[in-house]
Amino acid sequence: MNAFLFVFDDTHLTREQVWTRLNKLPEIGHWYSLFGNTFCLASEHSAQSLAARVREEIIPEVRFLIVEIDARKKGGWLPREIWDFLDRPEASSLYNHPRNEKPQREGELSRH
Repeated sequence: MNAFLFVFDDTHLTREQVWTRLNKLPEIGHWYSLFGNTFCLASEHSAQSLAARVREEIIPEVRFLIVEIDARKKGGWLPREIWDFLDRPEASSLYNHPRNEKPQREGELSRH
């Protein structure tokens, strides 16, 4: 499973609208809401495949970007749980079931 960064134009959709729609895509194993318009996704599919499905099913008329995250080439200031998700999306401690039901914003920040 790979980690992806998904950023969308939030002038037309809310984060809550997007997360509800993300839960309907079987290609996305699980996700984490990072910022108001940004999600971390876990999937076995490619960024191109995910982008096609997102455009078809989630936000057909809204601009967005999906980028696969290389675990060896990243940096920032985020909660430890997010770094764990990005390093090992299939073993993330952020969820107890395949899909989160609502965005999470808890956790202490750390550098990576």
